[in-house]
Amino acid sequence: MYTMQPNKDFITIHNNKKLINDFLWEVIYSQHIVMNKWSEITNQTPNLKIGYPGQHLASLITGVKGTGTGANGNNRDVRKLQFPNHQL
Repeated sequence: MYTMQPNKDFITIHNNKKLINDFLWEVIYSQHIVMNKWSEITNQTPNLKIGYPGQHLASLITGVKGTGTGANGNNRDVRKLQFPNHQL
């Protein structure tokens, strides 16, 4: 039986268990709480697509960083967007 093993040279993310817990809280669970609030106001589904956060989680589990491309071509840096009443 063959078991895949990542190349240890690519494993650059450490403290994975804590980071996974933090990630799940900050990105998934806390957003679910917020979306439930907005769902009550708008009567829309509180569900969010999970594809890209899943890639973050995969990197935390494996310890291997992604390429940062999002595989969609010309990426937009969300930090450059302006939101009048919110600080990113």
